[in-house]
Amino acid sequence: MNEQNKNEQVKVANNPKKEATQQSSKELQTTSNPERARTAQSKKELSQFKPAKQMIDIQKASVEAAINGLSMIWEQSAVFFEGATWLPEEGRKAVRQFADVNKKTLEGFRCAIDSGYSDLEKFLPL
Repeated sequence: MNEQNKNEQVKVANNPKKEATQQSSKELQTTSNPERARTAQSKKELSQFKPAKQMIDIQKASVEAAINGLSMIWEQSAVFFEGATWLPEEGRKAVRQFADVNKKTLEGFRCAIDSGYSDLEKFLPL
């Protein structure tokens, strides 16, 4: 044994309270140390993924805003051309069909994006 360990043993032997606390401390470490280690490790892992989660949330919000913007532009265009007296009826009908197709396609795209983000959330512990 080295000199420092001998000095600590002498100090503990002279102080029974300290000896009891050291024993209970050692018991606590041996019984709950693996659990504490797992908890600390899981907290560390979650903190490692926090920036990734923030990036994904920002990306998700920006994609949602882009989809909403496209939807609004197409709806406003359809409304504009509906009221256009200079456009023949066949042209207005084509614009309505175009707007309907775009709306359906955009909803399908939105569903695909949402399923991709839900798969990503399953993959990463977010």
